[in-house]
Amino acid sequence: MSLKFLIFIFPIFIFPVICFTQENIGVDERGAGLPDTSITDTEGLDMKNKNTLRVLFSGNPGRAALYSLIFPGAGQAYNKKYWKIPLIYGALAGAGYYYYDINKKYKELKSLYQNDVLTHPNQSSNYFPYYLTQKKAREQAIFIIVGVHLFNSLEAYIDRHLIDFDTDENLSMEFKITPDPFSGAGISFYYTLK
Repeated sequence: MSLKFLIFIFPIFIFPVICFTQENIGVDERGAGLPDTSITDTEGLDMKNKNTLRVLFSGNPGRAALYSLIFPGAGQAYNKKYWKIPLIYGALAGAGYYYYDINKKYKELKSLYQNDVLTHPNQSSNYFPYYLTQKKAREQAIFIIVGVHLFNSLEAYIDRHLIDFDTDENLSMEFKITPDPFSGAGISFYYTLK
C-alpha cells in the first residue's frame, strides 16, 4: 500500500465529520416560544449546543473508546484489562499479514495482466478474472483491518460501561415445578436480586 494512500485514508477514519446537535432558538418569527429541544443526560448535564463527538467521548466509556481509536489497546489498558491487549494486536497482526499476502499476489497478477494486454492487445487476457478476484480480496482485507480496529474501540467502550455491573453470586434465578392446589401442577419462577 502506498504512503500517499495511507496519508489520504488515515484522517478519514481518525477524524470523522463533526455533527452538531440541534440548537434551541427560543423564539420564532411571530414571537411565540418554541419548545425546549435540549437533551439532558442522566447526570444532569445539559447537552444543548454541544458537539456530538464530545458528548460521545465524554466520561469514562467515551474516553476508553477514544484512546482505543487513537492507539489500539490503549482503551483496554485504561480499563485495566491488560490481558486483552495481546489479543487485539494478534488480530491486527493477522489482518495485516492477510493484507500483505493478498497485496503481494495482487501486484503479481496485475503485472501479469498488464504484460499480457501489452503483448496481445487484440485478445482477452486469461489473467483478468484472477486479477479481479485478488483486487476484491485486497479491498476486503482493508475492511477487515478497519473492522478489527473499530471492534477494538467498541469493545473498550462497552467494557467500560460494564465495569460497574454487579456480578455478585447472590444474583440467582431458577425454575421449579410446584403443585398448584387448584389444578394439581404448576411452574414457578424464583429470582433473587440483592
